[in-house]
Amino acid sequence: MKKLSIAVFAAASALLLTSAVLEEVMAVNPGGNIVATRIAGTWQLDGPVTRRLDPSSMPGMMELEFTSDPAILKRLQNHGTAGSLFKNRRIFGAGLMTIDRVDQHPYVLVIREDNLKLMWFQPTNPRTDPLNPSGLIGSEPIFIAVSRSGANDMLFLGGEGGMSPRTAAACYGRQ
Repeated sequence: MKKLSIAVFAAASALLLTSAVLEEVMAVNPGGNIVATRIAGTWQLDGPVTRRLDPSSMPGMMELEFTSDPAILKRLQNHGTAGSLFKNRRIFGAGLMTIDRVDQHPYVLVIREDNLKLMWFQPTNPRTDPLNPSGLIGSEPIFIAVSRSGANDMLFLGGEGGMSPRTAAACYGRQ
């Protein structure tokens, strides 16, 4: 009887520990990640730097605005397709990305293929419910070159390993 009690206690403890670990993995945890802590705000395409990185093409996104909202992660988790893309991965940030002041997309910052990626999702109905995802539409490497004051930070999006046809990153500066 004592062995059975110990086995039941061990199984219950393992189940609770597993639940706690999974819950922690599916939570936003920016830690000291530079992109997650500095992405909020409006970013304008820096044409000269972007052309210098790739003179043959320019990205379609001229302005990006990011708002941080960890609650968006919960909505994405509840969506089968979107949620499965970052299950059991550390999430550094989540929120809403607005492209060119028109299109709003839920986003997450997650490590994929050994790089920090910005993943954004197409809303089911952009006009009535921009936070309800219908599927992944973008996944690009992202990083921020930090300036002394923050006002001159540079955000680099894209390049090798992304979904864009561009093979070089696009550069954005704070607006």
